[in-house]
Amino acid sequence: MKTKTIVLLLILANSATPQNWRKVELTVYNMRGETIRTLNRQFQTAGSKAIVWDGKDQNRARVSSGVYVYSLRVGNDVAGKKMLVVR
Repeated sequence: MKTKTIVLLLILANSATPQNWRKVELTVYNMRGETIRTLNRQFQTAGSKAIVWDGKDQNRARVSSGVYVYSLRVGNDVAGKKMLVVR
């Protein structure tokens, strides 16, 4: 069975001036609060962006089915949500 990719979308500020570049980082945690993987540690301009998590951990091993939490940091703002991985 082929692994489906999880795609998380985010919207940044409307203006693309240099002072509006923001550091964007997505971190996936298990329900014990352990870091599974950190993605996209880079600066982004304004606009719609996609960060793709392939369902693998830092060692590139597939994670098991279950509930995970992601934390999305854009500049100094942080938001998080739960997500479900089904294999």
